[in-house]
Amino acid sequence: MVEKIQVEPLTRIPEPPESYIEFKCLIYGLDDEVRQHVLKGLYKKNPEWKKEISSYMVRLYHIKNHNMSWAEMALAEDHLRFQGSGIPPVEKIEIRESDGKKHGQSQWMLIVDFDYWREDDELKRRKIYIPLHPEFERYDAIRK
Repeated sequence: MVEKIQVEPLTRIPEPPESYIEFKCLIYGLDDEVRQHVLKGLYKKNPEWKKEISSYMVRLYHIKNHNMSWAEMALAEDHLRFQGSGIPPVEKIEIRESDGKKHGQSQWMLIVDFDYWREDDELKRRKIYIPLHPEFERYDAIRK
């Protein structure tokens, strides 16, 4: 007999601290080697940011891993629950084709990070997603 798995609630993503947003703005569009150089310079210039940025990145990493473990099962079971405050970690978005237009197909996506940048002194944010596949056969046993 197979026991029913108790699907854990997904953890909401906390709003990032200002230091993390500024760091992401500074490294936006840079390659990895330059990013590391910028990060070292930022930490020298603002040593208090090192702990704040690192702490948020570690927290985000653990939240991402938890949510990756449970999101597809929660969707397959149609029992999506959240804990904590902040940004819900999953969204159903409409897919854009190579022509940049939406064609009505949607996909569940898990937010794993954010890009921040400035355009004309306006702060912009883009969510970084990975696709979720709750429709896969491996979840047939837990569907209602």
